[in-house]
Amino acid sequence: MRYNARSSLKHEVGMTKCATGRVTERTRLVAWTEAKDEYLRTHWRGGDADKLAAALGCSVRTVSRRARALGLPPRGERTWTQSNDEYVRIHWGHEAPDQIAAALGWSVRSIYHHVAVLELPAEGQHRWSQSEDQYLRTHWGIKAVSEIAEALGRSRSGVYKRARALGLPSSRCC
Repeated sequence: MRYNARSSLKHEVGMTKCATGRVTERTRLVAWTEAKDEYLRTHWRGGDADKLAAALGCSVRTVSRRARALGLPPRGERTWTQSNDEYVRIHWGHEAPDQIAAALGWSVRSIYHHVAVLELPAEGQHRWSQSEDQYLRTHWGIKAVSEIAEALGRSRSGVYKRARALGLPSSRCC
């Protein structure tokens, strides 16, 4: 299909067989209706491109070109809203990533990426509490890192990272 972006027409290309048996290309113009444009505007962000094309009776490429002609943003450039951020902050660690993705209409991969952007702890990790930080400050340099890690239920590398984040001296007695 060829598309004229300056008009609301699209060229629909098909193949026909002549009386002589020769196959030729045929082209016909099909007008976009206001109803189709409205459907496209409404379903562009969250809709599957294949489903949109099937619903509108054209190819995915034609749908993309029409969306561009209508000034719709590229599908890959959705932006996160404050309400999306808040939802992720509240539900991260309490719901599975696929459930969060389904609730917000994002892919699971996007959820993981945004969790990193929001600097939320990775799955299976939890934030350090004030009492854990205090325990670490109190016992750093007195107890062995393995003992601190065991007492806090953390890994040795996690304890080292947190000590560095808290600005504790790297030289320890144990």
